[in-house]
Amino acid sequence: MDGTSRRTPTAKGDYAAFYRGLARHLTEGGPLPVDPLDAVRTLEVLETLLADRLPQ
Repeated sequence: MDGTSRRTPTAKGDYAAFYRGLARHLTEGGPLPVDPLDAVRTLEVLETLLADRLPQ
Protein backbone atom coordinates (compact mmCIF):
# COMPACT_ATOMS: atom_id res chain seq x y z
CA MET A 1 0.00 0.00 0.00
CA ASP A 2 1.28 3.42 -0.85
CA GLY A 3 -0.48 5.34 1.94
CA THR A 4 -3.07 6.97 -0.28
CA SER A 5 -6.78 6.44 0.12
CA ARG A 6 -9.74 6.55 -2.20
CA ARG A 7 -13.49 6.28 -1.80
CA THR A 8 -15.15 3.16 -3.10
CA PRO A 9 -18.88 3.25 -3.66
CA THR A 10 -20.75 0.52 -1.80
CA ALA A 11 -24.28 -0.77 -1.87
CA LYS A 12 -26.55 0.38 0.93
CA GLY A 13 -26.88 -2.30 3.59
CA ASP A 14 -30.14 -3.74 4.83
CA TYR A 15 -29.61 -4.92 8.39
CA ALA A 16 -33.34 -5.54 8.87
CA ALA A 17 -33.39 -8.01 5.96
CA PHE A 18 -30.28 -9.73 7.33
CA TYR A 19 -31.83 -10.24 10.75
CA ARG A 20 -35.16 -11.36 9.25
CA GLY A 21 -33.24 -13.97 7.26
CA LEU A 22 -31.30 -15.05 10.33
CA ALA A 23 -34.52 -15.36 12.36
CA ARG A 24 -36.10 -17.38 9.54
CA HIS A 25 -33.07 -19.68 9.51
CA LEU A 26 -33.19 -20.20 13.27
CA THR A 27 -36.95 -20.70 13.54
CA GLU A 28 -37.90 -22.33 10.24
CA GLY A 29 -34.67 -23.77 8.88
CA GLY A 30 -34.46 -21.38 5.94
CA PRO A 31 -31.13 -20.56 4.29
CA LEU A 32 -28.61 -18.39 6.09
CA PRO A 33 -28.60 -14.80 4.83
CA VAL A 34 -24.79 -14.90 4.45
CA ASP A 35 -22.62 -17.88 3.57
CA PRO A 36 -20.48 -18.59 6.67
CA LEU A 37 -17.43 -19.12 4.42
CA ASP A 38 -17.85 -15.58 3.08
CA ALA A 39 -17.75 -14.29 6.65
CA VAL A 40 -14.58 -16.28 7.36
CA ARG A 41 -12.92 -15.01 4.17
CA THR A 42 -13.79 -11.44 5.09
CA LEU A 43 -12.20 -11.88 8.51
CA GLU A 44 -9.10 -13.38 6.92
CA VAL A 45 -8.73 -10.36 4.65
CA LEU A 46 -9.18 -7.96 7.58
CA GLU A 47 -6.67 -9.88 9.71
CA THR A 48 -4.13 -9.81 6.86
CA LEU A 49 -4.56 -6.08 6.38
CA LEU A 50 -4.23 -5.44 10.10
CA ALA A 51 -1.15 -7.68 10.41
CA ASP A 52 0.52 -5.78 7.57
CA ARG A 53 0.06 -2.50 9.47
CA LEU A 54 1.35 -3.69 12.87
CA PRO A 55 5.03 -3.49 13.75
CA GLN A 56 6.80 -6.83 13.70
